Amino acid sequence: MDNFEWVRPPSQAWDVRMYIDRLAQESAVELLYWAAAIEADMKREASWIDWTGNARQTLNAFVIADDDTVMLVAKQQMFYGVSLELDHGGRYTIVMPTLQRYYPQVWAGISRMLGN
Repeated sequence: MDNFEWVRPPSQAWDVRMYIDRLAQESAVELLYWAAAIEADMKREASWIDWTGNARQTLNAFVIADDDTVMLVAKQQMFYGVSLELDHGGRYTIVMPTLQRYYPQVWAGISRMLGN
């Protein structure tokens, strides 16, 4: 092994930054697809009566992407949304159950994208 020499250094053979950027872009597209479905499902399936329309209207799912991170965010944006999600013995929770229901489909899409 003392005489080993790279014909082409790994840094020249594979552009890691380009691969990561492409992976992030494709992940964002996949998550955008699911964010729309998750948001629609949350709004449709929320079991509470929305007296003002504000709580249901502000259920959102969206994607945040920067240089190295892509994430799907689902949340209730009204100040009393935390109470709907966490109080009442879980009777009115909608965000986490919806995410849990979609998790296998989202992960399957990401796995396909990765070639798994």
